[in-house]
Amino acid sequence: MFKKLLIELKLFEMERRQTVMVGPLKIVIPGRPVPKERPRLSAAGRKMYIYTPQETSKFEKQVALAALTAANGKVLFGDIAISIKLYFSDKRFGDLDNYAKSILDGLQGTLFENDKQVARMSVERYIDKNERAEVYVEEVSDE
Repeated sequence: MFKKLLIELKLFEMERRQTVMVGPLKIVIPGRPVPKERPRLSAAGRKMYIYTPQETSKFEKQVALAALTAANGKVLFGDIAISIKLYFSDKRFGDLDNYAKSILDGLQGTLFENDKQVARMSVERYIDKNERAEVYVEEVSDE
């Protein structure tokens, strides 16, 4: 029984790997983009806990949900290229790399297995009344 289940799982993985995307996948995350914040440390008695700040965690979950919806549950296994466009309503924003980190962490485990798969990435910022993040993802050849 276990062996049969294992074979079915391997076949399922092979089918998912053969799914080919045509053109880049566009993911839109509405609202003001949130940069990745440093992990926080708290103490309860003699135990120490490290956690991700709530605002960052909430944004990463929003990114994951948008990715699942846009990709229809497909997972990418090869190398990928990502283009991130950040739209802010004013000139108050942080370092672009921190926004990219929070978006990549939100996509990891939903659209791709690990952010090590990112072979190419660009991040741009714009001023627009409609705050959002647009993420374009596509598979690239291993060459």
